[in-house]
Amino acid sequence: MKRFSADDSGSYIVRFRNAAGAVVAPDLDANLYIEFRDSAGTLRFTATTTSDPALASGSDADGAYISISEIPLTSFAAGLVEARVYGNIAGVAIVPEPFIFAAAFEVIEAYAGYACTPAQVRAIANLPDSFDSNSIAAFLPAARRRIKTWMGVDAYADAILATPTDADRAEAIAEAEAHLCVAEGLPTWSRRIGSAGNLISGRDGDKNSWTRMSVPDVLAEVAAHLAAAERAVAAYYGDVTPVPIAVGAKGYDTETDLET
Repeated sequence: MKRFSADDSGSYIVRFRNAAGAVVAPDLDANLYIEFRDSAGTLRFTATTTSDPALASGSDADGAYISISEIPLTSFAAGLVEARVYGNIAGVAIVPEPFIFAAAFEVIEAYAGYACTPAQVRAIANLPDSFDSNSIAAFLPAARRRIKTWMGVDAYADAILATPTDADRAEAIAEAEAHLCVAEGLPTWSRRIGSAGNLISGRDGDKNSWTRMSVPDVLAEVAAHLAAAERAVAAYYGDVTPVPIAVGAKGYDTETDLET
């Protein structure tokens, strides 16, 4: 079961089956919608073919499915989320309607204390929406420690306020922290490419065309994210003691056991 931070966004996939158990495509009309209720039983979001975000159709080796990405979770109470699915198949309502999934996914406490969010890390790394927030969060502390040495504790403390005194600097810190998180996490995440099939380089810009990354590709991408992190806060280097060190200051020589 997927877990998403309350300050992140969620995603969900559902398949429809006929009486024989075969996967079938539902009718993409106004009768198709999914209600998401939080752990308190409160209806928080209804996904339809015209909502924002909207339901989308797709298919894979297991057959057709309906998906919803970027579900806003800020209003959800922490805990298990219930999904109530409504729809027709060839004009006939599904049975039972609604079909209730009591544990569609779980909302966990927000990642307080960080300038960036898992959603921002996914966007910067071109990770799929379904990439586990916990896998991202494991590398946020290292990213935070590094950006603090660059920008100073006071600047970072200001960046995580609801209303920073320097909004532009806060935005730069969040961007740099997200790049640093990717630089820290990518060598580990890339080990999961072949077995889990949930991470790809995204070099072609298509999140749905995932390919296994080679060791040189991983190391090159790490260096690129380190450089991007430095560029993001370059305008504030005068406030930094010490000045950020050159790209490649942290080596990944021990990561040569990555499979090619």
